[in-house]
Amino acid sequence: MVVLLGAIAWLKIRIHYAALLGLGVALVVALLVYRMPPSAAFSAMIYGGAYGMFPIGWIILKPDFPL
Repeated sequence: MVVLLGAIAWLKIRIHYAALLGLGVALVVALLVYRMPPSAAFSAMIYGGAYGMFPIGWIILKPDFPL
């Protein structure tokens, strides 16, 4: 979050590039600092992306029937 918000605020980077920069930094920290196995790190990255996109997709593609 620090990298993401810092890149947006201080470096004036566009939001989608700042998000990719934050993702890259988080991946490097997981791999090098915490010595997370690469398969687990990439799986967590995919899971986190899907988890973040689900609410957005639900709002855009919301069914018309009441639940």
